[in-house]
Amino acid sequence: MSSSFKAIGAVLFLALLSLTAAAQQITITGKAIEAATGAPLPGTFLVAKGTTIGTTAGNDGTFSIKVPAFSVIEASCIGFKTQEKQTGSSDAFINFGMIEDRSELDEVVVIGYGTLDKKELTSAIAHISSKEFLTTAGSDPAMMIQ
Repeated sequence: MSSSFKAIGAVLFLALLSLTAAAQQITITGKAIEAATGAPLPGTFLVAKGTTIGTTAGNDGTFSIKVPAFSVIEASCIGFKTQEKQTGSSDAFINFGMIEDRSELDEVVVIGYGTLDKKELTSAIAHISSKEFLTTAGSDPAMMIQ
């Protein structure tokens, strides 16, 4: 009889422990937008600082991420300054108004991994400076490279 009480006590303890652990996770939803225009920023990467928990904003700039309570969420996007916001103890909606950082777009470097003899190279290799971006239309750096 005593061993069955111990088993029940252990099960109750583990159940309460798992409830406590689940209560420490919160869901943060929000939207990543360009601060100047209010346009959504798809592909913005969001991560709980100091963890491996991360997500990417969808085509409309919205995101949802489960993080520990009182985490710092870091949002980063190419061509914009990285931002950090503190979460609280409960689920929340957080917007990130990303501010353009032109200093990061001075030069685009595309790196290919691997080795290849020069005689086997069949494609062009080019260096593109920020001055060349000014002469092309488009808001996406990847489109400007084409």
